[in-house]
Amino acid sequence: MKERPNFLLITTDQQRFDTIRSHGNGAIRTPHLDDMTRRGIRFSAAEADCPICIPSRATIMNGRHAITDDRAYYDGNTPIPVDPHKSLPGLLGRAGYQTQAVGKMHFWPLRARYGFDNMVLPHDYDRARARYRVGPPSLKHGLGQNETYPGLATVPQDETITAWTVDESIDFLETRDEDSPFFCWTSFTKPHPPFDPPEPYASMYRDVEMPERVKGDWVEEYPLKAGHIYDDRSHPRDAYDEQLIADMRRAYYGLITEVDYQLGRLFGRMRELNLLKNTWILFTTDHGELLGDHGGFGKANGLSPSARIPFILLPPYGTPDSWRGSVCEVPTSLADILPTFLKLADVEAHTDIDGHDLLEWVDHPQERFLDGAMGRDVGQQHWITDGRFRYIYNVPGGSELLFDEKEDPLDTLNLASRPEHKGTLEKLKNELLKRREGHPVVADGAFISYASAPHGGEERAENLGLHTWKHVQDVLH
Repeated sequence: MKERPNFLLITTDQQRFDTIRSHGNGAIRTPHLDDMTRRGIRFSAAEADCPICIPSRATIMNGRHAITDDRAYYDGNTPIPVDPHKSLPGLLGRAGYQTQAVGKMHFWPLRARYGFDNMVLPHDYDRARARYRVGPPSLKHGLGQNETYPGLATVPQDETITAWTVDESIDFLETRDEDSPFFCWTSFTKPHPPFDPPEPYASMYRDVEMPERVKGDWVEEYPLKAGHIYDDRSHPRDAYDEQLIADMRRAYYGLITEVDYQLGRLFGRMRELNLLKNTWILFTTDHGELLGDHGGFGKANGLSPSARIPFILLPPYGTPDSWRGSVCEVPTSLADILPTFLKLADVEAHTDIDGHDLLEWVDHPQERFLDGAMGRDVGQQHWITDGRFRYIYNVPGGSELLFDEKEDPLDTLNLASRPEHKGTLEKLKNELLKRREGHPVVADGAFISYASAPHGGEERAENLGLHTWKHVQDVLH
């Protein structure tokens, strides 16, 4: 009987697609992610269809795009729409896998396992430090979880939550049931704010020139209203000068390098335990970070720094050499993780999923569209990409943006009004309209989550005073 493979899913939180050295960023240090890229498959057009923490994690768990799963935005106060019997850990667990979650899950209720055998959460890190009185609290510097000012960790590097996440992951690998295959989700909380790396990472980029923030030619006409700008009252946008932005990026890069170096510990222990020969490792994140680009911070919109994500699949030793160091340009998403892992585990997936087997795209590249949306007060946008071009429709004002991701990866030049790109714009727009038909989208000028009405809920939408996508379609045409 063929030995079933193990799976290690590694996610960071809020990591831009352009923050890996081997992907073209010469300013950052990411040796272990670079090694994954050299030995694995890089998916260069990976996308978060609803780029905010909770929807992205639900997408990983259930293989469904957040925008088609009854709601486009989960507020953290209601259970996420994941059936434990249909979730990735639930399906693998029923097939005999031991399933473990380590780190930030962002589920609600807090201890809801949604199919995992066991979960070790950041709250356990805080509880352990309080119980054993190990030094000061990790956030004693005073910066909040959504503030983007640069800071310094109040704990040494071997006591950060990043190091703890790897400690707990290694502990699972050392104490697991060796007669069962495993699925482990190692989920880092960084580089999500606060941007507070410990030494030596806090000083690592002190003398390194940072990429300057960009400003699109469209910003003055269509100012970014969906930038998820944290704490705008105490830190207004005009308070972020170029020096502060550079220091912010240095701290952000330091957090990413800390994660990378800690991955070296994890991969090293896996090598010692002889696990690399039969473990598929996938590295990605839940969404990106604007870092001041186009006048915004955080995520929650369809621009590349927010919606595009790093995505690397490392096969076990002995897999086809053609995959080593390859790049797949077919658009892929977090919804593709579930069907890929299930196919590799020879576990039948249910039909209620949106994702596809990633290896099919690698072996048989073809045209594919990915669409996304952001709702409520942090969004008002719909978008679609074919991996080369990105089309964005802003509900307030009805503005259109079109970017060439290959020539302009940070979305600085709006091509929507250029005659030579009319065909591309119409193609993407029509595809987006087809995907949105019947969904309610607008009330009083603000985008409403799909939870407000079921698919096709025209009557419900009218009762709520909503415009439907049909209204937007009429505007666009």
